[in-house]
Amino acid sequence: MLHGVFDIYELIVAGIVWIFLFAPVLLVGRACHLSRATTIFVYLWHTLCSFLMISIVLNIGGDEIAYYEGAISGITFSGKYIDIGVGTMFIYWITHAVIDFFDFGFISTFMIFNFIGSVGVVVFGGVISDLQRSGYFYDRAWIWACVALPGLSIWTTSIGKDAFSILAIGLFLKGSMSPRSLPMLGLAVFLMFLVRPHIGIPMALSMAIMTSKGGRTAVSGVIGPAVVAVILLVMLPILTQRLGLVDLSNDSLTDYVSRQGGSVLNRDDGAFWYSQPLPVRWMMTAFYPTILSASGFMEFGVALENIVLMGFFGFLLWRTRFMTRFQREDLHLVLLMLGIWIMLGSLMYNSGLAARQKWMFMPIMLYLALKYSNSANRREQAAISFKC
Repeated sequence: MLHGVFDIYELIVAGIVWIFLFAPVLLVGRACHLSRATTIFVYLWHTLCSFLMISIVLNIGGDEIAYYEGAISGITFSGKYIDIGVGTMFIYWITHAVIDFFDFGFISTFMIFNFIGSVGVVVFGGVISDLQRSGYFYDRAWIWACVALPGLSIWTTSIGKDAFSILAIGLFLKGSMSPRSLPMLGLAVFLMFLVRPHIGIPMALSMAIMTSKGGRTAVSGVIGPAVVAVILLVMLPILTQRLGLVDLSNDSLTDYVSRQGGSVLNRDDGAFWYSQPLPVRWMMTAFYPTILSASGFMEFGVALENIVLMGFFGFLLWRTRFMTRFQREDLHLVLLMLGIWIMLGSLMYNSGLAARQKWMFMPIMLYLALKYSNSANRREQAAISFKC
């Protein structure tokens, strides 16, 4: 277990880091058209969630400690030497770099990831603010409601992949609204690929759909898919190697699924999850646990939040006629949301993991729900209908 986490020197250093990073957060908020008050609230709220997460991790343990101690020793929990890579190895590498260069302690390192996560939430808040400024809804309270959702900040404060994930999703949504968005979209895909390559691939495909059919210029319509093709050519070999796949043949994929299934059944509530039909697992990934199934303080909090998220999702289904009617410009986001949701739901085996990883598609769902909250079909000529 960690020692000296709350000593005076470490707290002073963490405080200096927190104050120093306040200005960049404010600048990002201003660039994203988010009010100063909302930006300050996000940073303070995110920091409060960060210290709550520190308390939880120190009391019951977590991957954050493994990342930190591994970064100090230079060896991962699986016994590999730390080197630059993607996924878990990238978090080890970036944590090791921060500790080695700045000589930071546990809380100070937490503050670095708290900053990255805060920027991600601020960018997402700016996206929701842009919707309000464009007249899709009128009450600014919805902006505060979105950025104040506990799950959005609790998981993105700590040492791990979630801070980079929310930043990537926020940038992708922001890029989807911008007329010159290719660099921002590329950065979003790159960041996601660094921490979760299997999510980076559907993001790259979504980017290709948007740039080729989303009403962009003819140049971007050619360059966008070309860039995505190059990204996929680089991503797929690295992803198959990271997953332990020999190739993408049917036998190799079957062997991978068998290995995963065998290990999953020995983890926490994996047997319970894998006993459910696939559509049920998809819904559980987004909205489980429920009030009736929650067994602790954290699970009860997640269950309450799930009620709110279920309301947003139900409203989105109603306004888009069960996802069969939406504006053409949102096709890539709808497909991305459903693609990530189905991918994660098909492989999910743990309630705690679901509570964290669903925030890779929940921001897209919140964005779409609010965008269609007022006159969803006001541009009938730009709508797509999949009616039979």
